[in-house]
Amino acid sequence: MLARRRAWLPALTHALAALLGITTCSASAASDLNYVELDEARAGIRAFQGRDQKLQDIGWALARGNAAYCDRIIPSVGLQLQDIQSYGEPTIARAALGVESDFAVQTAARGSPAAKSGAFTRNREIVSISGFDPNTLALDPGKRWERVTRVHDRITEMFATQDTLTFTFADGSSETLAPVPICETDFVLINTKNKRLATGGFGQVAIGSAVEAFTYDEPVFAGMVAHEFAHSLFRHTRWLRLNKRKQRNKRATEREADRMMPWLMANAGYDPQAGVVFVETWLKRYSYGIFRDRAYDAWDERAENISAEIAIVRDFVEREGKADWATHFQRGIDPFMGMSPQDILAENSAADAAKATFAALEERMRAREVRIAVDESALSPDAFAAGERASSSGALAMSSHGARAKVSARLCEMVYITALWRTTSPLHPALARACWLSSQRLSLPTRTRPSGSSS
Repeated sequence: MLARRRAWLPALTHALAALLGITTCSASAASDLNYVELDEARAGIRAFQGRDQKLQDIGWALARGNAAYCDRIIPSVGLQLQDIQSYGEPTIARAALGVESDFAVQTAARGSPAAKSGAFTRNREIVSISGFDPNTLALDPGKRWERVTRVHDRITEMFATQDTLTFTFADGSSETLAPVPICETDFVLINTKNKRLATGGFGQVAIGSAVEAFTYDEPVFAGMVAHEFAHSLFRHTRWLRLNKRKQRNKRATEREADRMMPWLMANAGYDPQAGVVFVETWLKRYSYGIFRDRAYDAWDERAENISAEIAIVRDFVEREGKADWATHFQRGIDPFMGMSPQDILAENSAADAAKATFAALEERMRAREVRIAVDESALSPDAFAAGERASSSGALAMSSHGARAKVSARLCEMVYITALWRTTSPLHPALARACWLSSQRLSLPTRTRPSGSSS
């Protein structure tokens, strides 16, 4: 994916020592290729890129498969670049990879437009992107990682105004790609020895390169990624910051991410049951029994909660052909708690923009196989009131971090009225919370468990 916050890129210091375990005699020796085993360097880079590829493949399946329900959407071609200058020893990295330019392909996520083209092979040099040469960007020696971030940002911005982008390679050939809509989340591989690093928040899922789960079968590993993806989608980090990281609050977000896991996996094409297998392997191993962190339920309790949710997911998939969590998922926390009225309005506007952008991109995909344009008018924040208040049910759809539940129009309109006309009113949080609670009550009939499942 076009990841945009890339400070995590593999910064190899002292002749790739951080990544490869290679030691050198001195700084000058590190720059002398005679002191480095390039085969060892290649092997280290290949191993890192292999794990990154696995993460990006899973991330793409999740972000693409759930794009219809996310409240933050971006156009993407599933391409991730690398900047040779971001390595601790660019000279050694360049020699190990056999490249001359700075920018090259890092990964092309499986099933993405970049991967389907067959042109974006690993480490293939890129010299131009629709007339823009990323290799000419100025480099800040103190922030070597920053340049690739700027390039990914630039590509995303270009897709917002252009139907397609043409990537030119060092050999003079080129490939033109059109984007598809995905959930706005970066899937990040962090170079670290921490065997338990897995986190999600602020639009990002970060997994440590030493995490044991990389050795699991892909669907099982996808359970871990989906759990962290749920944290990111629901903005749990922000919610905890607003409402304090109390043990009960942390446990509530973990329970919600566990229950969301099978919904995300089902839409990505994975068997949700693999999520239970993940819990029974990874979480059981690192649970530590009675000494576990009490912000988490015991591994067997978590497995039971996920299994119960799987029954709900399968029932909806059987009846509707999809796992529409934006409509049917029962939130476990009050997503509006601690938010200002302005933030609530911004959430709803962003969610409506995402829905419109997704529809626009999908329509262009159906109309033209190659050229897919982003309809800028779909990004208008004014579509929320006009679109939803015209619904035949007379209800207003409110977004709670991606979830849209039908609620009382009159009650929710009160939130809007007070937010717009009495911005200092102390009733805003209470009204927002009442609106959310009302949505939960009114939507319960559509969220009942299938017959035969546990309550």
